[in-house]
Amino acid sequence: MLTNFLKNLILLPFFLGAITYPVFAQETGIGVKAGANFSTQLNNFQFTTGDLQINLDPSFTIGYHLGLIYRQRIARNFRIQAEPTFLNIGASYKDSFTFRGFDFQTNSETRLSYIQLPLMLEWTTTPPDLKEVPIPWEITTYHASIGLYSSYLLDATFFGSNSGSPVGVDFDEEFSSDVTNQLNYFDAGLIFGGGLEYGHKDKMGVEARVMLGMLNSGNTRGNEFKPDNLSISIAAYYMF
Repeated sequence: MLTNFLKNLILLPFFLGAITYPVFAQETGIGVKAGANFSTQLNNFQFTTGDLQINLDPSFTIGYHLGLIYRQRIARNFRIQAEPTFLNIGASYKDSFTFRGFDFQTNSETRLSYIQLPLMLEWTTTPPDLKEVPIPWEITTYHASIGLYSSYLLDATFFGSNSGSPVGVDFDEEFSSDVTNQLNYFDAGLIFGGGLEYGHKDKMGVEARVMLGMLNSGNTRGNEFKPDNLSISIAAYYMF
């Protein structure tokens, strides 16, 4: 039942766009966007290799995203957007662990690369009457956004350095491991945010969003590995 509900919710913006396209055809737009992500995971990150098993408390790290925007207005104050995006998120860890009876410190990160498709519904303030003469070039509107996203994992890397003093000898070594097989390839969740837009025909805008993963993105067996992605993003965009 939940799966059917999510499918219907995802298809709803396209249905609304189809039935309103003749009225708002002039309100179709294409754009590009880029921004920074401040991301982490809601639960501990678990890494296993050989007889080493560690459980790390995640903190925020910085990533980025690049994407396209397809916009269709469906009412005077509402529009839908599809935004195919390359997304780089992850988490950082400064934690301790024990290996073969010795204590170590890790300063490390996970770096996850996704192809993401957000489908957004946006409420926007009404711009000034463009029939006035002279037509104002400088127009600012504000908007609030809510939507769903689905993501496909391209790559996942766990890297950093471990240090310690086993048997009284100082140890500090860098490492990098592919952990793609410890994560699900598919992720999905909610996005909400808000921003402002400036311009008449060509438009520039900025927007802040929160992305919350709703699926267990871990893919390990024998333990409860549920990292669940969380990202706060700030983006600038340009609409043609």
